Amino acid sequence: MFLPGSKPHKLQVGVPLSLRTIEALWALADQLTVNLQVAIALAPTVTPEQFMAYAPATFHYQSTGVRTPSGRVIPMHRQFPAVDLLAQASLCVTTVGANTAELALWGVPMLVVLPTSPEYMSIRLGWDGIAGLLNGNPYIARFINWYLVQSIRRRGQKLAWPNIWAEQEIVPELWGDITPESLAKTIIAYLQQPDKLESMRQKLRAVCASQVNGGLNAAQAIAALIAKLYGEAHNLATPLG
Repeated sequence: MFLPGSKPHKLQVGVPLSLRTIEALWALADQLTVNLQVAIALAPTVTPEQFMAYAPATFHYQSTGVRTPSGRVIPMHRQFPAVDLLAQASLCVTTVGANTAELALWGVPMLVVLPTSPEYMSIRLGWDGIAGLLNGNPYIARFINWYLVQSIRRRGQKLAWPNIWAEQEIVPELWGDITPESLAKTIIAYLQQPDKLESMRQKLRAVCASQVNGGLNAAQAIAALIAKLYGEAHNLATPLG
């Protein structure tokens, strides 16, 4: 399951990377004879038309999803909250933001993707404060993004909410020169290790249980997590958030 984001600066990166990674995934799965089902879950504020505005020209929208250059169709889901859909997911591919908290709440294993290759460094990554204001210029953006990414990595700061809460890496945060092919290989590697995914699922449930009071139902738990996110957000400089 791919969650490419909800804001323009996320979609600018997430849409083309997700679509090209899915094509690479299918090609790799065919070679390995792996049975693979892939889908895209849209944020409630994103329409298919808005999503496709960031898609490469070789991908086309149709009523059931996105038709790829190879002729296959990627299912696109718009329901929210997508509880039933997420419950079926073995693994989600997403980026930093409140969605990592929601996935953690449902115990869904995830890969949090943070590409830092040159082609992404000129994109406005959504920093807060003065950095976010200056980041509208692509030339300034390249320097700001590089500097802040290096600063975060040097400090070992975690950006996915379950990792922040646990003060350790429960879900992988994938930094660096990420290509669709390299990401596809990483996804396949995790899918071929169900024990590792189950361990991640159990750790997510445990860390979420420590963040909300026992006995809360799902809706109350989500509300509690959202409130906690707003309370903690000012302490972090989060890219793509």
